[in-house]
Amino acid sequence: MQYPVKCEQSMMPTIEISETTYQGLQSLARPFVDTPDDVIRRLIEEARGTTSEPTPAVVRETGVIAVDPLNPEELTHTRVLSAAIDGETVRRPKWNGLLHLLHVRARQSLGSFEEVRKATRANIREGRFEERGFVFVPDAGMSIQGVEARLAWENTMHLVKRLGVSIEVEFEWHDKDKAAHPGARGSMEWRPEKP
Repeated sequence: MQYPVKCEQSMMPTIEISETTYQGLQSLARPFVDTPDDVIRRLIEEARGTTSEPTPAVVRETGVIAVDPLNPEELTHTRVLSAAIDGETVRRPKWNGLLHLLHVRARQSLGSFEEVRKATRANIREGRFEERGFVFVPDAGMSIQGVEARLAWENTMHLVKRLGVSIEVEFEWHDKDKAAHPGARGSMEWRPEKP
């Protein structure tokens, strides 16, 4: 059996791979997280020796660490303090909550569930499904699987770029030894390029 694999480019070319190759990709994937594109991209980066390491943080005069939103460092042991999407303040923001809000916007902007599925990297299901970490998001008419902070952010950034909206997030690392910057505050900001 041949499996079509979509490559993420503007034209979304389709390639066919064998059952054996597909099973090999599955064995390298993080369950419920990676798409075939993610696995192939990682393999290419490893082959080139260009695995994307986090961009070093820059400490502003205010003491807040400016983190690269496209390549953040570890976000484990963090909590979101404030966030805004296209200038609108997000009430009680959380990493997965930002992803939920962007899926609502994607559904409104793209129309159908299938178009949202094509645009997102998150694991989603149409309608209500509340098992295996999925949360039903009524305004989007879909259920989205919860993930750890960094992956939630990466998925958020993917949708932000696809929708062409801006995002600002301020967060803090918990005062724990395993946190990247125990007790410190960080911020990430991204705006679409103007034509």
